[in-house]
Amino acid sequence: MRFRPIVISGVAALVLLGCGGTGSGQPTDGGEPPAPTDAAAPTEDQGSGSGSGGASGGSVPAIANGDYTSGAAHVELSGDKDLAFDADLLVGLATTLDGASAITYTSPDGASFQLIVDPSSGAGVSVSAADLFVAGGGCQLDLDRNDDSGIAGTLTCDDAPGFTSGGAVQAIEDIKATFTADR
Repeated sequence: MRFRPIVISGVAALVLLGCGGTGSGQPTDGGEPPAPTDAAAPTEDQGSGSGSGGASGGSVPAIANGDYTSGAAHVELSGDKDLAFDADLLVGLATTLDGASAITYTSPDGASFQLIVDPSSGAGVSVSAADLFVAGGGCQLDLDRNDDSGIAGTLTCDDAPGFTSGGAVQAIEDIKATFTADR
């Protein structure tokens, strides 16, 4: 069975953005929704503007709405499977709307990386390659640039579950991606 990186990444984005997760890696219990956050009003520690800032869990920097037209990412995974690749931004599948971002990058050999940012559930990731699919939330997002020209920074995730095309579970201990997304 061959993975379809873009389809899988899109499904992961929908799951991570739509499931209403807490960003802590724990599922919601279907009870009262969490109190809303004011993601439109960034604070100094959220990394607005071009300075640095970091966030994990449900606290992420406010990112301006818009589509991204160019960019690149370098992705490294370590654990049961090690993987590293460079990828270019996939125009048309890279946008921020109402504070939520889904930004997809693909490599020439078909590997893909998707950065997912949601003001209520935090930062997440999906990575797919020839024989591996990984998705996780509760990631640390550090932005070196966050302005009208786009974003740039680093995403780090620990202990994300991975699966091979045969269904074998893979423990991915670390995911680190440096990325740019320009408008």
